[in-house]
Amino acid sequence: MDNFSKSPLFDAYHRKRVFHDGIWFDSNWEVKVYDFLKASGIQFEYSPKVTLPYKYDGKMFYYHPDFKVGDRMVEVKGDQFFRINESTGQEEMFNPYRDSDWSDERYDWECGKFEAKHQCMLKHDVHILRGVDIVNLESTFDRLGQSSAR
Repeated sequence: MDNFSKSPLFDAYHRKRVFHDGIWFDSNWEVKVYDFLKASGIQFEYSPKVTLPYKYDGKMFYYHPDFKVGDRMVEVKGDQFFRINESTGQEEMFNPYRDSDWSDERYDWECGKFEAKHQCMLKHDVHILRGVDIVNLESTFDRLGQSSAR
């Protein structure tokens, strides 16, 4: 496929986006974090103008965190994006959405790119919020040193 924007994967991604408070979010979890931060009076920016470069397979890519909370970068990621690597026993990020047109090699490449992005997050001390963190956001942001102003 020569145009990713015409693929079923692109369509599925954009169908799940959420319009809230005049902003397009990638997930309901991002909306939940946004609403919590706003209601709590915690200083934050959604989709800050922060670009973190990373390299994969000899090419440069750029990662943009979901939030800047105080001086901390925060990413909201569903648990479906993580798995245990059978070879290393370590947790890694991968692409859980496989386009039906992709060969095994292409899918492996996509998963490798996701893990390179994950390593970029870790290198730059981006705090990744997952399911357990979303359950109690007050406790999560207290642990990050961002107490509510309520």
